[in-house]
Amino acid sequence: MKKRLFSLVCCVTMLCSGCSSAINPSSTSGISASTSPVVTATPAPTTKTGKVLALGTKTSIGEWEIKVKKAEVKSDIDNGMYVFEPSKGSKYVCITATVRNNGKKEGTFIPTVGYANKDIFATLYYQDKYEYKCVDLINYKKDLCDLKIQPLTSKTGIIAFDVPKKVAKKKGNLTLKIGTDTDFATYSLQ
Repeated sequence: MKKRLFSLVCCVTMLCSGCSSAINPSSTSGISASTSPVVTATPAPTTKTGKVLALGTKTSIGEWEIKVKKAEVKSDIDNGMYVFEPSKGSKYVCITATVRNNGKKEGTFIPTVGYANKDIFATLYYQDKYEYKCVDLINYKKDLCDLKIQPLTSKTGIIAFDVPKKVAKKKGNLTLKIGTDTDFATYSLQ
């Protein structure tokens, strides 16, 4: 009986110590996910040059060339077979953009999970302090989120944000930050 109890305690100890191993914070810093509609109060950044770009302006960020064309507020997004609906009390702010991969290998535009200082992400700011992450519209042909693009290839589509109706009504108070943490552009949606 004592041997069984001792064996059980040893097994539980090894199991617990294996499950609670320390994570090296330096190996996970800079990893972020882009599809959760998280709201935080942070100041909206400007471009690396300090100016805010108008819709229709083309910019380069790393190996990507990006042109944000327009912004629309939608109650839903119809895929032909099914309809994407925002969360209750919300609407979609849909950004239409064209992106081009000028790199030498395939790249993922706005990956679901990536490195904040390496991969391109999109964040929508309301009143320069509340931020919203884009929503991945799975199986929607025009969705640019988590899109793999071959070198020297362009794609046009949308980046959708699930925002409260109050925020969607005030499109003039919205700005879009697109890029990495250190190399980015900011567009005014007026």
